[in-house]
Amino acid sequence: MTTLLSSRVARTGTLAVLTALGLALPLRAQTVDPTFGGSGSVTTTVGDASTGVRILTQTDDAIVVAGYSVASGNTDALLLRYLPGGTLDPAFGGGDGIATSDFGGQDVLQALARQADGAYVVAGYTSSATGFLVARYLADGTLDPSFGGGDGWTVVPVGSFHDEAHDVLVLPSGEIVVAGFSGQNASLSNTQWAVVQLTSAGDLDSGFGTGGIVTRDFGGVDIAYRLGRDSAGKMLVTGLAPTSDTASDFTVLRLNPNGSADGGFGSGGVATLNVNDGTYSIAHSFGLAVTATDEVIVGGAVRTAGGDPSVAVAKFTSTGAVDTGFGGGDGWASIDLAVRACGGQSCEQFNTVKLQGDGKILGAGFVVTDAGNFEHVVARFLSDGTPDTAFDDAPPAPAGGVAQKTAAGDGALVTSGVDGVLTDAAFQPNNKLVTTGSSSTGASTTRTETGQPLPVELVAFTATLDGTAARLTWSTVSETNNAGFAVEQEAGTAWTERGFVDGHGTTTERHDYAFLADALAPGRHRFRLRQVDFDGTTHYSAAVEVFLGVTELRVGRTRSGLYLWVPEGETADVYDVSGRRLRTGLTTGPLATDGFGVGVYYVRTASKTVAVPVLR
Repeated sequence: MTTLLSSRVARTGTLAVLTALGLALPLRAQTVDPTFGGSGSVTTTVGDASTGVRILTQTDDAIVVAGYSVASGNTDALLLRYLPGGTLDPAFGGGDGIATSDFGGQDVLQALARQADGAYVVAGYTSSATGFLVARYLADGTLDPSFGGGDGWTVVPVGSFHDEAHDVLVLPSGEIVVAGFSGQNASLSNTQWAVVQLTSAGDLDSGFGTGGIVTRDFGGVDIAYRLGRDSAGKMLVTGLAPTSDTASDFTVLRLNPNGSADGGFGSGGVATLNVNDGTYSIAHSFGLAVTATDEVIVGGAVRTAGGDPSVAVAKFTSTGAVDTGFGGGDGWASIDLAVRACGGQSCEQFNTVKLQGDGKILGAGFVVTDAGNFEHVVARFLSDGTPDTAFDDAPPAPAGGVAQKTAAGDGALVTSGVDGVLTDAAFQPNNKLVTTGSSSTGASTTRTETGQPLPVELVAFTATLDGTAARLTWSTVSETNNAGFAVEQEAGTAWTERGFVDGHGTTTERHDYAFLADALAPGRHRFRLRQVDFDGTTHYSAAVEVFLGVTELRVGRTRSGLYLWVPEGETADVYDVSGRRLRTGLTTGPLATDGFGVGVYYVRTASKTVAVPVLR
């Protein structure tokens, strides 16, 4: 097999590397990390077979994979957690790093997110009921009894036929957003994009869409695969959206926080990119990434009407226009791996796209050979859509017969001998890439050196409470053209700068930094570092967090009323000046005052009373 570059993009790259299961190569840029699992990869088989579908990384370098396992014909939800070195975490699940759940049918997890408190939210489907399956696991891998009515899971019906969830996000305010599809007939020849918003307890959020649900019908088999958010907190959705039996476009939907379509994006909230250039006519997007300036990148596949596919990425501006500075002027770029035509099916595609801190775009997925084997593929593009020439030459075939095959200059590398599908990827805080998917024997997880340049080598970043302040400390062991660090705090749907700490320019010595973020209100607070080069280039650290407990009653103001902080184990009541009790049994959270008249009101707990004026 040879790999050929699509004629649409100049031949400038040399490789993108993702090594396969069990592959061990000398450690260098863009190759397997042999310190992970002893060979760069680990395989976990639960039951007769298992598959990883989604992956996330934590600030402590732990890795979590969601998917499913099969045993004796029964499919169960599966959650795995690995320690940084690739061994299963004995503090998770049943003491073996594995958590499985039977929700009463054939149960599959296809989405994974982590809450600020360390809990995991997963989503997918079960044959036991029609709707999105959504569950929440505590940090130790047990189902959370405070979610879904007491058993840790719920099924949210969207349509009358089969529904599937494919992605999930947890908002800073605690709400959970799930995207997928809703079947409109028994044969599933007509499906719709579906986006659902739940409260943190797992109930439909009536303030979103219609009763918590938004659907979008593009007229065929429509599937929402990925979610994202921009800096204003607006939701971005991408997936399959055919325009006819023989054509479809790259499509992105942007929703306002209340679920309405954002009229300032694309046409009525929908941005499309038609790839019909005389060769290709069909575009499918399976991955989504949002830049720091709210540009939208999608990745997936393009193919001809006859079925010849290519992996591809596309780019939209922050207003939903096609970015004509990307991919040679028409907003998209592809690499034809020249494996085989698939008779109308996609036989090579990216299942995910990720942005590196330096603006490069990484796509990862699979390709099907003439022999019918699934092989892993990864590619890296420059920010303008051309293959990355900084990718290394293809390494030689290692011992054991697992070969890597690529054509010089195409920007992509295929790993053969695995017979598995790469489904998802994530960066660790150290910029190493971890991927998950299936192999011939079980759920596979691989860690790869990406060769991503780091202007600052950050070896520690921590947050600790100091009274009502967060003391942030971090250390570097090398810096290159480092102007300094902006300390940012999450505020609702955005990040705000709390202060700036000067860097040390270019140095190979260790430097320790500290910053005090004071006057914190009770609750959870997240911080990150925005490292700034002298030329203005920025890179972000992973986030750290602190939780300031409530020791006494406090009352703050919001646009819609008041916000109460009530000590744990206590409740608050609200009285008017005549002593009439208006509200009772309140705990920490918002309090709407739209039904209150102008005057002074008293919020009382067993230990404190706060007088609050209400003005109109």
